[in-house]
Amino acid sequence: MYKQIVEFLRQSGVDFDEARADLKRWKSWGGKPIAVQAGLRKRERKAREAEQEPQPELADPDRQDR
Repeated sequence: MYKQIVEFLRQSGVDFDEARADLKRWKSWGGKPIAVQAGLRKRERKAREAEQEPQPELADPDRQDR
């Protein structure tokens, strides 16, 4: 099954030598790719949550119902 997956990925254009070079580069940054990826996901999730939080209403100087 593994060989079939690898062959499918190769036919789909995945370059395993390039992927290995990326892995080596990520490791040189001082982290494991999975850990780095998990940290990025966590930051992205927090950013999305912050965007969805209700924003306080800003004072509108033209508002008439005071």
